Amino acid sequence: MSTLRHTTAAVLLGLVATACSPSALAFTIGDCINLPDGDQITDYEDVECSEAHDAEVYALPQHPDGPDAPYPGREALNEFAAERCTSAFEEYVGIAYEQSAIYFSPLTPSQESWDSAEDREVVCLLRGEPIDDTASSFTQLTGSKAGSGE
Repeated sequence: MSTLRHTTAAVLLGLVATACSPSALAFTIGDCINLPDGDQITDYEDVECSEAHDAEVYALPQHPDGPDAPYPGREALNEFAAERCTSAFEEYVGIAYEQSAIYFSPLTPSQESWDSAEDREVVCLLRGEPIDDTASSFTQLTGSKAGSGE
């Protein structure tokens, strides 16, 4: 199972979405949300965690580059997101990522939000199981996964 989970994480990170409108995207740890389709997220819907939802925000790591730093590129941001989201997973969910039935998917800054809004925030999202091999859509979650040990 561990190898499969690592492989899936790599696939998920390859399909990471970018957040491109920071004023519309004010995430809070513990938020349960529904996301629009597509690779660029400009808005989302807050929902009660007791309702079926697409994702749950569990960490908001800040990239350490300062306001004048050039955009590091999608691959570098994906690597940063993978490291930070994986390390925050166990603290939030209560079980190591490799042992969990829950997946994660990060949102990373777009070049536009990085340059114009000094956006350095990565949004780590808990997700259900991938619906197909492309890992572009996931089953919905129900209930908060904070401390769930799932």
